[in-house]
Order: sequence, then C-alpha cells, then structure tokens
Amino acid sequence: MSRHNLPRNIQFIFEGDEFESEVFKTKSLETHLIVSEQVEKIHSLATKSVQIQPNQVNQFLGQEIHSLFYDAVDSFDVNQFIAIIGCLVGGGNLILRLPKFYQQMIQLSFNNVNQDLLITNQNHNSQLLLRFVRYVVTAQQNKKTDQKISNKNQSEQFNIEQHLLIKKIERCALGHAKRPLVITADRGRGKSTALAKASASLCYTHNKNIIITAPRKENLNIFFEQFNNEIEYLASSKDPQKTNNINDAKKLIQFTSIDSLLQIEVDHHFLIVDEAGSFPVQVLHKIILRFNRIAFASTVSGYEGNGRGFEIKFIPLLSKAYPQYRIEKLSIPYRWPSNDLLEDCCNKAFLLAQPSQPTYSEGKSNTPISPIKYQTISKENLLQNETLLTSVFSLLTEAHYQTRPSDLERMLSDPQLKTYVGIDKDKQVVSACLIVVEGQINNSDCVKISRGKLRIDGQLLPQSLISTKGIISAGELVYWRIMRIAVAPSLQNSLIGSNMIKYVYEQAKKQNIDILGTSFALNTSLFNFWNLLDFHCCRIALRTDSSTGLVPADFLLAISDAGRTCSDKATNLFNQSFIYSCSASYRNLDSSLLLDIMARQVARQLVLTEPEPITITADVHEIKSEVDNYIDQARSFEMVEWQISSIVQIFLSKDSDEYNQLENLDFVFAKIFQKHSWIELVSIFDLKGKNDAKKLLQECIQQIYDAIYRSNTLR
Repeated sequence: MSRHNLPRNIQFIFEGDEFESEVFKTKSLETHLIVSEQVEKIHSLATKSVQIQPNQVNQFLGQEIHSLFYDAVDSFDVNQFIAIIGCLVGGGNLILRLPKFYQQMIQLSFNNVNQDLLITNQNHNSQLLLRFVRYVVTAQQNKKTDQKISNKNQSEQFNIEQHLLIKKIERCALGHAKRPLVITADRGRGKSTALAKASASLCYTHNKNIIITAPRKENLNIFFEQFNNEIEYLASSKDPQKTNNINDAKKLIQFTSIDSLLQIEVDHHFLIVDEAGSFPVQVLHKIILRFNRIAFASTVSGYEGNGRGFEIKFIPLLSKAYPQYRIEKLSIPYRWPSNDLLEDCCNKAFLLAQPSQPTYSEGKSNTPISPIKYQTISKENLLQNETLLTSVFSLLTEAHYQTRPSDLERMLSDPQLKTYVGIDKDKQVVSACLIVVEGQINNSDCVKISRGKLRIDGQLLPQSLISTKGIISAGELVYWRIMRIAVAPSLQNSLIGSNMIKYVYEQAKKQNIDILGTSFALNTSLFNFWNLLDFHCCRIALRTDSSTGLVPADFLLAISDAGRTCSDKATNLFNQSFIYSCSASYRNLDSSLLLDIMARQVARQLVLTEPEPITITADVHEIKSEVDNYIDQARSFEMVEWQISSIVQIFLSKDSDEYNQLENLDFVFAKIFQKHSWIELVSIFDLKGKNDAKKLLQECIQQIYDAIYRSNTLR
C-alpha cells in the first residue's frame, strides 16, 4: 500500500443548503462515509453511502477512508471528530456540514463578528468547532499549491524511517530478550504498516510465533490486510531464505484480547501491543512481567487522551523493569503528506501538538519555589490569549493522562466549568485546576434518581450520594467538583497542588458552596494527598475504570452547615460498611490501599462517632488472654479471629507513629479484613507456603499487641 502524497481537501456546506450543494446534485456523496445524528434525513440524499452515528466512529479506527461527510449541525464531539479524521487518507475529501450562521461568519472572515449572532446561536456553542473552521478558512486563503518537490523528498524520508523501524522490530523479536521496543507516533504515521511488514517477515522468513492485541480486533483490519499482502509479496519474491508456505506463515500470528493475554501459555511468543496507550497501566505492567519480547505501539496525541499518559505513567515502569528498553518515534506522515492542511488545522485548533512543559530547576524541595499567585481564568481570557490557553491545556495534558480534547472544549464552552491556575513570578503557569459546578437538582428529580429512573449528565457527586447512600436531599446542595488538578511535573511534591486546593476551598466558601468534592481513580498516593487536605472518602466504586484499571472513589470536604450534615452522613455510612466490604466488594483491591483508608479514616472516625465501640463489647482482659494464647500457639487463628480483629482495629485507630514503623501490615489486613485464604496469601505476597504465612501473621500480631500494650490501651 503506497504512501498517499496528495493533500486532503476540506469543503463546507451549511444547514438548509443541502439540496443546492453540488455534492448532492452530482451524487458524489454516495461514495462517502457519512457521520451524522440525522441519518434518516441524509440517507434520503445519499442512499448508497455508509452512514453511522457519531458515537459509532470507533468501528472504523484502523481503517482507511477516502471520502468523509461529517455533520456538525446538531452537535460536535471533538474526540469523535479527531478519531475519524485520522482515517481519512491523502487525496481524500472532507465535507463538513455546519450550522447556518457559520456561513455569515466565514463571509466576514471572522472579523467584526456580531456577538449577538453567537448569543442567538448558543445552542451550537462549540468553541473548538469555531476555532477549527477559523483555522481552515485562514489556511485556505494562504494555501500554497506547489508541494511536489517536498512531497517527493518526504516519501524518500518516510521509506527510510519505515525500513529502519521494521529492522528494529525484527531485532526485538529475534535478538536479546528483555529489551522491549516502544513505538510512538501521531496518527497517520504508518505505525501499523511497519508492524505488519515486520510481522510478515518474522512469520514467513523466521517461522516466529506472534501474538497481537489491541483495544478491538476491528482496529487491526488494516494491519492484517497489510500483513497478508506482505506475505504474498515475500512468497512471490526470489528470497532464498523463505522457509514456509503462505498458509502456514499466516497461522503463526493470532489476535488475543487483553483479558485473555495474561492467561495463555506464551511459548516464547513475540507480543505486539497496538494502541498500548488505551490500556490501563496496571495491565501493561503485568504484561511486561510475563513476556520477554514485546513491542508496544501507541498514538501519542489525539482523541483518546491516553497516549500522553502512556509516556508519563508507563515508561517509568518499563524502564525500571527493563532498563535496556528502546523507544522509537515515527514523525513522517504515511496517510497524507507533510504540512497537510487538515492535520495542521486540527493540531492548532485542538492543541494536539504541544511542547512539553519546561523543567524548573528550583523544584527540588518540598517548599514552594517562589510566591505562587492563584486565580480564576475566565473563558473570555482563554479565548483571547492563545499563549495562556496553550500553557494551561499543555500542563493538564502533561500531568494528567486522561486529559482529552473534549476537556479543552469544556474549558472554552461549558458554563458549568471553572478554570483556576497558579502562576509564578515569571508569569508561567505552574498549576491548573478544573472545577465543575454541580447540584441544585429539584426534589422531584432527586426522587427519580434515587429510584433509578433518571440519570442527569454533569451531576456526578450529587447523583452518587443519592443513588448509593440514599441521601435524597444531597441533590439540592451546591457542589464544586474538582475534575482535574495538575502541577508541572518537575514541581510536584512542592505543596503547589495542596495550596491550590486550599485556595479553591476559600473561593468556594466565599461563593456559598456547600461541598467541595472530587472523584478519581483510587490509589494509595492519591488517597493520602486528599486525606491530608481533610477530604473524606464516601464511596469506592464496585467496578474498575476502563482507562486506568483502578476503582473510582468519591471524596468530600464540607463547607456549609448543610454540606457538613450531608458529608458526615455519607462518610459515616461508608465507614460503618467498610470492614464488611473489605471481605466482599473490596476483596480484590490492593491491601495496602485499604489498610491506609482503614488507619487514616475509618478506624479513627468510628472511634470518634461511636464511644469505645470495640473495648465495651467484650471484656478487655478476655481479649488480651485469647490473643496471648494465639501468640503462644495455644490457639489457631480461626479460633480467635474476632479477638485478633478487635486488637488490630484498636491499633489502627490510634494516631501513632507505630503504624508507619511496623512492616507487613498489608499482609495482616489481607488476612483479617479481606479474609483471603492461606493459599491466596501465599500467592499474593510471594511466600513459600501456608506455614510461612501462618508464622508471619503470628509475628505481626505479636508486634501489634506489643505496640498496643506499650500505649496502655489494654491494661
């Protein structure tokens, strides 16, 4: 499949003018992929075309499209738009259907645009669509048409880049083990082509078994098409090294879902993980511990929002496991020529190609580098100051792996989203925080939500409190939900993030907000960060987040009296059910994480809210006696499990340095509260056998018992 050297073309048509447009008169739309919410209406104009809803574009990822009709009249989802645009090849045509008022704005070249025009059409208020159209109009007015010489040179450069990468993929599969290869690229750089050609050579010439995985098998359509073509080419060539016939070679490669990958026998297979940035980092980490020969390929920027996270979160783990890993970046486009107008306008309008955040040499200590000024930034300011907008969004992208172009859209268009920043003495943005205003749901809707009959977009925290805690009145309160918080990577752990949250809290207090809250994929470091800021966990989700592999959790910090009543009730309900949930819903969660939640929130708050709930339920001396018997091996664990549980709860409820000093508390927690069997403990904590596990638990309980006795708790 040859590289596409022709530029991609962009044409606008406007709402109401469809029947007058040449594309409909000439029936040229019949050859287009049509993306529209008005499928039935468009179908009457182009009956032979392939037509899909915007939320179906993922079905076409990894494929090549030669003509695309995208309807942006009713709505514009920037993530979906970028996704499908990446499938449009050079020489292809994009027809973008726009709201009628865009026609007047284009005629005015976006100069002296009447603000009343924007206000009147605020239902079509997509600032990113507006930015994209503006960039396209400007670029078309300044377009240079002679690209033949540069494209020829770029084709030669592309072929060289591809050839070198193919050889490196083959070396990864055939050379020294434990030297993974990481391939990163923007979309359309020929990543799949290089993987397919290398795989064909490995299977046909070297008889190599290959496993390939991707988010969806359909995303690999182009890969397998090119793989088969390359096999045919190798078979027809005069290569004397060929060792296989065509059918046998094709059987050496198989697709395996990511879920099944960790359960199969590897047999020295070579593993290819395509679009690795789409998978949870925790899953990728398990893969690198299981396979010795791996090539990871990932899109760096674009609709998914995970490509940057792949670099930020995963590469350090890979480097630690395999210091001799190698990373290669494809830079020359394959599906379209360099300096492609459509790609350039997308990059500029949606801020896809951003420089990395600067490195600050001062960010070494745990104190602020200089006085940081925290402030809110209005949407008008962001729209008028491209440098500021780029700095803020670049910071969010660099520091938070889930940041996507849709977040940029919300920053510019969503009236319920506020942007706060921290600016240093040199006027550089060093931190950013996105706040979503939630709540003020009427009582009737709150009742419907509680009965599972209604779900409202943009109301995460109040709906969670209503549906999982049964607090119907929670919907009427006003919340600020912290959706994103980011600090320049080189300045993290310098209190900038904590101070920003404190500033946001004071601003929320001034504006009579009831609750400041957040919801995020839970891990130990994030729990401790929010816990130190007095946020309390009120919910841990029952299912993992697909993009992180972690469970989401909700945290609240009350501001008003009404907010405190609601927050206290939600937190107490969580605390009271926590120990039971550890052996049920939370049984497979990380023991050290649950241990921190137990010690830093649950046990301490239960002691405060319930007067001595543990020590009054049984005679203290009886508990002490039974634990003594267990330590002396006169009782088995199963005979005194309740008494040991009581001792551990007492220990965790004490604000003492002993908690941080004792080792293997996560092991104790896994046995007592998550109720793992001895066999499970041996596997989880990599012990030799059940006897070792039992001995370790006795030693840990002895240490806990001694610590409690020293504090006079059981005397």
